[in-house]
Amino acid sequence: MIHARPNPNGNTPEDFAAAYVALQNARTAIDAAASKLLCDVANGRNYQHLADPDDAVIADRRQIQEAHRQANALLGTLQSDLVDALDQ
Repeated sequence: MIHARPNPNGNTPEDFAAAYVALQNARTAIDAAASKLLCDVANGRNYQHLADPDDAVIADRRQIQEAHRQANALLGTLQSDLVDALDQ
């Protein structure tokens, strides 16, 4: 939970809204990065040096997907906190 609130001696609601937009832009960038990792890096042809590439591909894809999920969850929570701060 973010305890900060807009304040005449501090930042404006517009500053909080700009932070929300910055978080959304970060989420969009994370989505694009995860897509690149899943499509271009964790591609079967990049595992041909391994004796059993299938398990390695699956493990890498799961790791990327979990990191993507966690990052989006964290940023989404921060966005929600900002909305709550502006509603009070």
